Amino acid sequence: MLTKLIYAMYTIPKITKKRTVKEETRYYLQCQGYDATDQEIQRAIWRERKRPPGIVNGWSIHSYLMHNKIAKRVSKNAVVASDQSIF
Repeated sequence: MLTKLIYAMYTIPKITKKRTVKEETRYYLQCQGYDATDQEIQRAIWRERKRPPGIVNGWSIHSYLMHNKIAKRVSKNAVVASDQSIF
């Protein structure tokens, strides 16, 4: 699972189609088997933009949600999105 996450980190810049920070964040969370509501992600984006230097990307929001234990573990029966469904 960690290999898939590292692979995702290095392949995102090569993708030509622009993704939102929210979509990137959701992808990184799903790679690790976690999920967060749209409101939680939006609040994290807003909070990160207030802090200097104000650089916000999917990885930084994912890290914030995981570090503060905001993201919740997805049940084992849930289907995790593949690369094709998001990218």
